[in-house]
Amino acid sequence: MEATIFDIKKFAVHDGPGIRTTIFFKACSLDCWWCHNPESITPEIETYQSEQKLGDQIFTQTKNIGKKISPAGLWNEVKNDRIFWEQSDGGVTLSGGEPLLQADFATEFLRICSENNIHTTVDTAGNVPLKNIRSVLPYTEFFLYDIKFFSEDLHRKYTGASNQRILKNFEYLIENQANIVVRIPLIPGINLEKKEMQKIANYLSNHKNKNFNRIELMPYHKTGIAKYTRFGKTNRMGDTAEPGKREIAPIQQIFTDYGFVVMPSS
Repeated sequence: MEATIFDIKKFAVHDGPGIRTTIFFKACSLDCWWCHNPESITPEIETYQSEQKLGDQIFTQTKNIGKKISPAGLWNEVKNDRIFWEQSDGGVTLSGGEPLLQADFATEFLRICSENNIHTTVDTAGNVPLKNIRSVLPYTEFFLYDIKFFSEDLHRKYTGASNQRILKNFEYLIENQANIVVRIPLIPGINLEKKEMQKIANYLSNHKNKNFNRIELMPYHKTGIAKYTRFGKTNRMGDTAEPGKREIAPIQQIFTDYGFVVMPSS
């Protein structure tokens, strides 16, 4: 059994509790306009040309985006971070792309982590078959769950897919008492407006429980824009500006008014 991953980020502090090692899986079932990891969308291992300048000369090198790895091989790559996990109550996070598109691998790797008493988190957009959610649930202590829109038409326009499966999978996790933080991107000109956020807040409030009462707002940022040029991808966000506090504050207030704990953005 192998999966395709494209990055391993050590000492991550925004991908779940404590200090974490975040593993980024290649392939995604959404195509969000604002994606800051555009190299994660296609499942295939891709190549790009890296340029380095030395004096007046430019040297190019072909590099891969992604590599194949086994669950045991991945565990061997990350297990030496254990001292940092234990000292900070941290652990391992699976992200992407969409890690649950490679659910058999994810389940096996999470099982290895659980057997070694390592805290596990899955960062998912939820647009996967329910059986994939069921598969990882016994070995996942914490979910970071993306909800981008409540309106079906907006979700289809800006992500290329329906949100019905996403909402149903979220409700399955709620029914099974999973520990969840919902992450909501705030994208100017797309979903950063009160009407849509009110719909999301109203929907989520109907599912609030002891294991789900926290929201993380994720303001759009430009840190991924350079990747579109580097990897030959199309940037659909143009020169969209990052939202400021004046734009974010009223959105935060909506969720606070519904009784949610609104976490600082990462």
